[in-house]
Amino acid sequence: MSTLSIIQVALSGLISQQRAIDVTSHNIANANTPGYHRQEAVFQTLPSYPQPGSMNGETKGLYGTGVEIQYVRRLQDAYVQQQLRSTQQEVSRWNTMTDSLQQIETFLSPGANLDLSAMLDRFFGSWQLLATHPEDLSSRLTVRSTAVNLADCLNNMTGELNYLGYQIQSDLQVKVDRVNQLADSLADLNAKIGMARADGNSPNDFLDQRDQVLRELSSIIGAGEMAIGDATGITALGGHPLVEGSQAFHMTVQAGDGGLQLAWEDGVSVSGVGGEIAALIQIHDTTVPQYQSQLDTIAATLVSSVNALHATGVTMEDLPAGDFFIGDTAGSIHIADAIMSSARNIASTTQADAPGDGSLATDIFALSKEPLIGAQTLNQTAQAMLSQIGNEVQTAKMNSDVQTALLEQINARDLQTGGVSIDEEMTNMIVYQRAYQASARVLAMVDELIGDLLQQLG
Repeated sequence: MSTLSIIQVALSGLISQQRAIDVTSHNIANANTPGYHRQEAVFQTLPSYPQPGSMNGETKGLYGTGVEIQYVRRLQDAYVQQQLRSTQQEVSRWNTMTDSLQQIETFLSPGANLDLSAMLDRFFGSWQLLATHPEDLSSRLTVRSTAVNLADCLNNMTGELNYLGYQIQSDLQVKVDRVNQLADSLADLNAKIGMARADGNSPNDFLDQRDQVLRELSSIIGAGEMAIGDATGITALGGHPLVEGSQAFHMTVQAGDGGLQLAWEDGVSVSGVGGEIAALIQIHDTTVPQYQSQLDTIAATLVSSVNALHATGVTMEDLPAGDFFIGDTAGSIHIADAIMSSARNIASTTQADAPGDGSLATDIFALSKEPLIGAQTLNQTAQAMLSQIGNEVQTAKMNSDVQTALLEQINARDLQTGGVSIDEEMTNMIVYQRAYQASARVLAMVDELIGDLLQQLG
């Protein structure tokens, strides 16, 4: 091996160790960067010189020619990444379900003795009081007050549910806009990755960024990869591509009679939706209407049963009492104008000139004990509704906790594979530094040899 060959070998060592130090420095700098995976310089020997006399240099191996960085490896488990995305989708879905259901629970049970069951008890209890003191105007004022509170309770509950529906629709539009932005980012990253690979480079940082985008997409809408490539990576949703290579496909929100729907730009309905958006659509299209329907059933039954009895009675002036409630839904129920103008128009009896008769009030109180909705009383129906929402909240929270614990385990596995250890990187730094110094020492030695030779030659 000639002196110049030694210089070339030592120089390759200097360059390679310097690049390895660069990779290690990059790892240390990104130790706390979300989604970053540790990188590693992979060394390989340069082609050796052929043996003297070999034909066309086919036989090699006599003299080595140094080292080079073959590529920079990104330490990542593709299967773990897929698990991260699928689990993140479930975590986001159940977290969103939990938050929304807890809001509904707050609407239906805003505080101690403020839920619908308590309001119904107080309302029918006031009729029992009126039956005991039918000649007392204050008893009628109590009936009117509890009726107003009950109607306001039903109005407020359905109003809050309606507002939640509008809020979800607004939130869904924001989520879809974000999905479209992420699709554009993913398409751009696919193009960059493809160009980098075509130039023989390792686009590790772009790959990390793409994984982060995919994870956020999974969290919001549950998009999953059908194929991973360079510029040909496909991210699909229900069999329809969201991103195909460097082309992104956008979607829009449509509100119809059947609820909220997502559609692609070509008009095809979006299917296979998961994550936060799936939870929002379920709450908007199924859960909110379900509780609104239950409230409407309670309100309509209350109105029809109380009115049927009250219309048979007479006021304190012995005039026909008429209806007590107006409206047939939780949102429209209110007290009749005649009763709001004067509590004396509340009937306690069906008999004229019978101020001490409270039989009608007793009959209306008895409604609280009758199975008016299926086999349940109004109070039992209200309590069942509160139990239902409570159970749904508990189920959603439990599922959220389970999926969150699973996500933490998968994250730990991902960190074991691709997480940056500062201690390990510092050890590598010392190793590469020593190798760099050794290569530099070889160059210094060759410099001394050449200097001695030139001095001898005069």
